[in-house]
Amino acid sequence: MTAELSTTSLVLTNRIRPCQHHDSESGGKLHVPDASKSSYSGSHAVPKISPVVKGAGVGMIAAVTVGCSSSSTREAAAEVMKSFMLQEDIESLLAQDILIPQEPNLPTILEPPPFAAGRPWTKKEVKPIFFSALGKYLRLIADEIEEEHRIHGENMHSGNGSQEDVELPSRFLTVIVKTHLVILTNTQEVEKAWNSYITLIDIITCVPSIYKRLPHIPYAHLHRLTRLLAGNQPKTHRQYLRLLAVMTYIKHSGGTIMQHQYNALVDHAGKGWRKTREEEVQHAKRVAKDLEKGRLPGLTEEAYEFENEDYAGLSPDIYTFTTLLATASRALSTKELLNISSIMQKAGLPPNRITHLALLRYFTQKRNLGGVRSTLQKMRSQNLEMGVDGLNACMWAYGLNEKVDIALMTYRLLRHNVVPETYVGVGDVNETASQLAEEYIFVDAEMRPNAVTFTMLIQMMAYLGHFQAVLDIFQDMLTFENKEQGAPLHPDGAGELKPTTYQPTVAVYRNIFLGFSRHGSPHDYIQDSDQAGWTLENLIVLFERFLHLPSGSVLTYSNVDIIIKAFSVTSRENTELMREVWLAIEESFGPIVLKPSSSSRLMRLKMKLFPEYFSKTPRQS
Repeated sequence: MTAELSTTSLVLTNRIRPCQHHDSESGGKLHVPDASKSSYSGSHAVPKISPVVKGAGVGMIAAVTVGCSSSSTREAAAEVMKSFMLQEDIESLLAQDILIPQEPNLPTILEPPPFAAGRPWTKKEVKPIFFSALGKYLRLIADEIEEEHRIHGENMHSGNGSQEDVELPSRFLTVIVKTHLVILTNTQEVEKAWNSYITLIDIITCVPSIYKRLPHIPYAHLHRLTRLLAGNQPKTHRQYLRLLAVMTYIKHSGGTIMQHQYNALVDHAGKGWRKTREEEVQHAKRVAKDLEKGRLPGLTEEAYEFENEDYAGLSPDIYTFTTLLATASRALSTKELLNISSIMQKAGLPPNRITHLALLRYFTQKRNLGGVRSTLQKMRSQNLEMGVDGLNACMWAYGLNEKVDIALMTYRLLRHNVVPETYVGVGDVNETASQLAEEYIFVDAEMRPNAVTFTMLIQMMAYLGHFQAVLDIFQDMLTFENKEQGAPLHPDGAGELKPTTYQPTVAVYRNIFLGFSRHGSPHDYIQDSDQAGWTLENLIVLFERFLHLPSGSVLTYSNVDIIIKAFSVTSRENTELMREVWLAIEESFGPIVLKPSSSSRLMRLKMKLFPEYFSKTPRQS
């Protein structure tokens, strides 16, 4: 047995080297148990500014930093001004287009599918805005700054008083203001937009000549920034504070808070932590109540006692209540669910599709299949579309409640819409559809599985130990075309843009390796059919494919731990093989950095596999 494992380790070592791919004795194919049919047949620091300007002046503008309290900044700006600056230069730069570098966009599928599918494949871009009055404002600001310089020059020439300590704004500030306004106009990067927002506030409040003509950032730019923040993932507590800060700035500069901003803030208030608690539900409700009364969260009523009717509140709509219900569902708070549902009914607001899906998640986590069926029945009676995201939620609900057959039957119908089954008879797709109808699950003919479907089902089947099902779904994923909205298009041999097939991700492989870590066994230890397939030989083949994931794929400590455990279980803790696996991971994805003082399981495992790196060297006399 030792010689066998040693040979396996050598084969793995040869196969994981880049640009080398040696087939094993099995020809690189997976060994699966016999099966006649597929199993589914059943901080705010002001940054330095380096705008890119079309034409002359790139080096000059890149040399100017924004920081009103920095004497070195003012001196640098003064030197630039003395050496290069003429009013004609400013006018020329203001008249030119400022080019904001953007990532090249690959062609994607623009049309949404004919059915509800949840989130698109890629994040929907926030549309750029057009601000026609920008040039007028900037020219007025440039004139104000130039007038200050002219008056200062005349006073210095006439000797009227001491003018040496007068701090003059740099003529380049106008161009810098334009640069950051343009960034807020068209960027899709949240961090870049936020840095421009902070920089503009700093300049406007520190330079009187700019504040006189531009007392605040234009509302169009601020509203676009809120849309950019609201759609960014993940929704952290820091992002909630940023969104609140921008909305506060809009309100106190005389602007109006929109309903979608109200709902976005309520949504962020209930998120930001790994696990939703009762505190997040109460926080989201307080934010909704404050906005309903016309005040922003975190401010006392005294701050509004002199305000007028402009601070009238916004009434909650169905999206507000759905957001609150989703927060309460994640927290598994039955009391708050009943409370929010009662208030929504009194307001006369009928639930929408997302409202029911939020309740579906609650009943799933509560292991209440009766509640799941009741929710599906209500959706059917109200003629609400299930959608692929709803079907995914159903499959997860039944799988979590040990009704895997229902989940696989649902996937079978989705797969049938892509690869039609020709068999007609007992157990065909029509009979399967009838059985699912008894559970109020209906799969429309145009629906097809998406990336969430594949990832979720592979995790479910691997966790339960169904290797054949895992392999079937994995193979489907590699052969089905990705036609989701936002999915990339690539030219074929004739140059025509075509969708590509789904590609495996770290999450997909992580789920497969989870199955090996739970159900793997050496060959001579396999006692039943459930363990068949979870062998070291199959693990090596899948691991080799995993090592060829695209560059930029990120592994977490948990991923590494699951992989090493999978090899430990299937190889009877062959230390030499586990060492080779660790080194192969580092070669493909980068070094696994652990704190020397860490006492985590992964650190203990590394000390076990590489004791020579942790042995104390004797002191030299």
